[in-house]
Amino acid sequence: MRYYLHVIFIFLYYECFEAFGSNIHEEDVSEQLVERAISNIERTYHQEEGFNLSYLEQVGYYVPSYEGESNKKAQTIEFPSYDKDSFCFVAQAARDGSYEFVPIDSNEKSTIIQAQSAPISNLEKLQDKKVKRIPYRYLGVLVITFPKGQADNFPVQCVGSGVLIGPNHVLTAAHNLYDHTRGGWAQEVIFTPGQYKNIKPFGDKKGNILKVFKGWIENKDDNLPYDMGIIILEDSVGYQTGWASLLASDEHYLDNDYMLTIAGYPAKRVKIKTLEKTPRVKSAQMYKNSGRLIFAEKKRLTYDINTLEGQSGSPIIAHIDKERRYYILGVHTHGGAYSAEGTLLTHSRLLSILETIKKSVLPPIGTTLSSFFQDKLDGDGAYSAEGTLLTHSRLQSISEEELRKSILPLINPISSSFLIAKLDEPPLQMKKEVLVG
Repeated sequence: MRYYLHVIFIFLYYECFEAFGSNIHEEDVSEQLVERAISNIERTYHQEEGFNLSYLEQVGYYVPSYEGESNKKAQTIEFPSYDKDSFCFVAQAARDGSYEFVPIDSNEKSTIIQAQSAPISNLEKLQDKKVKRIPYRYLGVLVITFPKGQADNFPVQCVGSGVLIGPNHVLTAAHNLYDHTRGGWAQEVIFTPGQYKNIKPFGDKKGNILKVFKGWIENKDDNLPYDMGIIILEDSVGYQTGWASLLASDEHYLDNDYMLTIAGYPAKRVKIKTLEKTPRVKSAQMYKNSGRLIFAEKKRLTYDINTLEGQSGSPIIAHIDKERRYYILGVHTHGGAYSAEGTLLTHSRLLSILETIKKSVLPPIGTTLSSFFQDKLDGDGAYSAEGTLLTHSRLQSISEEELRKSILPLINPISSSFLIAKLDEPPLQMKKEVLVG
């Protein structure tokens, strides 16, 4: 009898263990980042050692912010020359209540019913001086091109928000990058940091690589907990603007009285024109609103903040009084006139995002390869690339063209401190750029 009870016990134990392990495995898989390269521009990334986790006692783990160089020197403002024959883009309401911008001929009468959003009067409009302050200068507006609209099969433009969290990294909502109702992955994403009306102090930046959590794509009917994504940009504008600090709060740190802020770009205040036949944000206005946290779940936050269409992907901002600093707790994803929701930045997600940043950092804009290598050489001046010795004196005599052709392709992307971003071709066949940015 004891023998049979023992066998039954072992059977039940392994069944429970297998089921439990399966759930853990599924959760881990859902938390993995998957990506799409939307540009075949090859770049040379390097491993960045400066991004590390720190711990704030009784608060949580965080990645420090960087204030950037924009406040230390005057910015040259350039106003793009938009196409004279640009379409007029009109915002229409989609089935889910979001905005889709539809191009119409400016000389023709439109039969499109323009979208109506919630009142904007109870949100604070940020003036130019405030947009330049921390943490708002880390934010930007997104114009996203999806393969099709919710009502037709033609490409459509949508508007979202995002925040810089690294030199060339933007945190936003996953549905800004992959939309099940609009054909899946976005075809193009343009990020414009710090835009104020028609002023773009840092220009438009294309997204090269899009990343979302696997659970957002595969758990279609229950994917809100995974509505978070990353854009890896074409150049490192973050060194100019700075970037925000990410915080994965401890389980019991957030309470119902915590004050949060959502800041981003409502679609109602965005105008789109074409530049070289490609849709760009011509004018945009940042708005913010603050309110109390209603409750915190394992992967979601609900808060008493009025938000508007277009602010999806905005950072959920918290000010830690004792540190006198701003931190990003997650991204805003859904909202309305009375309450809103966002995706919480958990500890495991923070680690995944941090790993992505560390493996895909671009040097500052305008950095030549020779000066970049010069900074990476040790004090005695030697860096070996599979038998090719690179010294300080050799760097002074070697041309950029020779460095590009003969040295860079030899670097092992795994064993060295550099990571070659391989999008289409093997590293040895890739064409490298002399100027980064």
